[in-house]
Amino acid sequence: ELILYLFLILVGNRYGISWYAYDKICAILRITLDEYIDARNSLIDKDLIVFNGHTFQVLSLPQKPVLTDLPSLNTKDDMRRHDPATVRKLIVESFRGASQ
Repeated sequence: ELILYLFLILVGNRYGISWYAYDKICAILRITLDEYIDARNSLIDKDLIVFNGHTFQVLSLPQKPVLTDLPSLNTKDDMRRHDPATVRKLIVESFRGASQ
């Protein structure tokens, strides 16, 4: 999310507007389409950018920080259930075990 936000700030004109297509953004930032969509939608939800399907505009920062009430992942079980990196690792490991 942060990398997309910084990218849009850097490439935008003096009004914060940019016209990069999603495929170009993904290639430049080396992110997947799913990562791009999640980051874009999160930035829109936080009112940091607007997007009309073709054009982005970075908005002024809100007066107060945008905080989300996300519970912290404290246990190994929490990580196995909710942390994308841990879930991916478990999936990869399970496929390695199945192919042996």
